[in-house]
Amino acid sequence: MSAKRNETAPQDRVLEITRVYAAPRKLVYEAITERDRSHLGIHGQHEPGQYYVGLSILGGRTSGTDLNRLADLAEEHGTGRVRTTNTQNVILLDIPERKLEGLTRDLDRYGFEYQPSWSRKAIIACTGIQFCKLALAETKNRAGELNDYLESAVDLEDAPRISVTGCPNASSDRTYPSA
Repeated sequence: MSAKRNETAPQDRVLEITRVYAAPRKLVYEAITERDRSHLGIHGQHEPGQYYVGLSILGGRTSGTDLNRLADLAEEHGTGRVRTTNTQNVILLDIPERKLEGLTRDLDRYGFEYQPSWSRKAIIACTGIQFCKLALAETKNRAGELNDYLESAVDLEDAPRISVTGCPNASSDRTYPSA
């Protein structure tokens, strides 16, 4: 509360507080592109000369071979630190600037996406019928099919968030706060 302390009569104090609260507030909503918290791509860390690289894992499904490869790349090009995100992606941390070129070359060679399309960035999928007893549909392959279609047929600047869910519980939708 930002009202001034008023030592006069209580009614003056109430009027002053009412005046502060009665001021109209202008609510501003940023476009999704400005609210992007995906951490995908190459970004500087707080430490000078250190970077992190966010990789898009479509629908959150990858293989053990790919995870081992990412761990090897993180050790070869950085300190070996890797994080997962609540949007089913992976971040390689502590990459020195001098090693970024080699890392991106290796990521391209192995097919890891660090500059994903809008659709690949926007899609998240629940585990689906393969691992969830509540699911009624397969989701991971459908997320991939949807991405392929959207990449080839739709061009958007202000991309929506797309949750591929396999049941009415909509578990893939809970990772994002309401906008």
